[in-house]
Amino acid sequence: MEEIIITKTNKQIAISYAWTSEKHKREVREFAEKLTSDNIYVNFDQWDFKKGNSLSKNMEDLLKSDEIDNILIICDELYARKANGRNGGVGTETLIISPEVYKDSKQEKVIPIVWERDDDGNAFLPIYLEDRNYIDLSNEEIFEEQYQELVMQIYGKAKHKRPKLGKTPRYILEDEPIFKTSKFNLRRLTSTLNSSNMDIICSEFLENFIEDLTLIPSNIQTKKYDDTSKELIEYIEKYNSIRELFLNFLDKITKNQEVELVLDSMITFFEELEFMGSNFNRNTERADKLFYSFVLIELFLYCIAIALKNKKYSFVSKLIQSPYFFKEHGNEAEFFVKINFNRDLINVLTYYVNNFQKRNKISPIGEMIIERLPHNIKNDWIVDADLICFYVTLIYYNEFGDVWIPYTYPYKKEEHVELIRKLSKKSHFNKVKCIFKVNTINEMKTKFSSIPYETYTHYTLGNSFYYPLPLYESINYENIGKYLY
Repeated sequence: MEEIIITKTNKQIAISYAWTSEKHKREVREFAEKLTSDNIYVNFDQWDFKKGNSLSKNMEDLLKSDEIDNILIICDELYARKANGRNGGVGTETLIISPEVYKDSKQEKVIPIVWERDDDGNAFLPIYLEDRNYIDLSNEEIFEEQYQELVMQIYGKAKHKRPKLGKTPRYILEDEPIFKTSKFNLRRLTSTLNSSNMDIICSEFLENFIEDLTLIPSNIQTKKYDDTSKELIEYIEKYNSIRELFLNFLDKITKNQEVELVLDSMITFFEELEFMGSNFNRNTERADKLFYSFVLIELFLYCIAIALKNKKYSFVSKLIQSPYFFKEHGNEAEFFVKINFNRDLINVLTYYVNNFQKRNKISPIGEMIIERLPHNIKNDWIVDADLICFYVTLIYYNEFGDVWIPYTYPYKKEEHVELIRKLSKKSHFNKVKCIFKVNTINEMKTKFSSIPYETYTHYTLGNSFYYPLPLYESINYENIGKYLY
């Protein structure tokens, strides 16, 4: 017989089991052979124990030996019964093992192996092992997975590799505001979207979101462009975490069929943000003022983009066409176009891009919005939302009194606006016509064709040759409503 040489690199284990039947003895022996094939030395009675040797002395030696890494207890019905009744060799071994298991030093050495379960699926385990983590080899479907976990445990390897330590969060290193109310209300929102109090919950979320926003600006007096632009960028970066909450909120409510129930709350939210951006001394609290203005525009664009993505066209049309009662204008109603980028915000952000980032961009504002897009928001969703706002105000300039400037348009990837391109389908036309305030196909053709080519070229950015994508680039007007499906 070939002699087996055990080295320090070999793992050694022992197996304790009941001689239930010849079949059981064979299965346990095959299990021991499998462990041996994985370079684990198994102390096993069918190979090593000689008649006349003391069972209790053998187990005591194995338990106390520093060379034995683990003792595996094969738990079937007979083993559990003998262990609990302290009967036979199993009972003798139990008297030796159980006191050691209750000691902290031996808890990891003894590993219960569930070999059999009762008719109700309960594992047969001795009482002294019932509260211990075990390996389950009673089920053929998970045998290999559990066996691999056992081998890893014997070798002292964790099932999952510990990840590398990352960087300390900024909110630990810096005096970062703690945002708490928005997370709580977003969880509440998820469970109440279909209930009668949907608008109340949404209103609470939006109110709490504004409260969170007020934690960011510091009321630092900034007059110079250097100070203002750096403070503004810092505020914008700090708001990113709750912006993610707002985007989740938008996605949830615009997937709901009752989204228009929250329309008034959304309009009130944008009115409040506009007031926060105007309620500062222009010369001293400049960064604070511009921060709220930037947030207002960015969130409005996200609201339009996500609602369009989720095909809530009536909701979009009402956000665009609704009158807004901005506080500084008293009883006079304004339209959303008023919240477009003001000149001071454009100048400060442009100054930052040119002087701190050292980049000369066609649209520094548009680039900043595009660069800040989270991974789950596509580039063209935002640009298309920007262009839709532009088109509507261009068509109805006399009503809106101004045109929404789509600062993101130089960063459009596709050479068409998807919502416009699909207008050749009558079914699509019927869904989106409300955005353009028309009832018939001929009305839409007339509205679109009323904008001459030269009008688009009036809205180039700076000294560039880029002008917003004309409507006719996305569709031949004669094809609007061409297909009846």
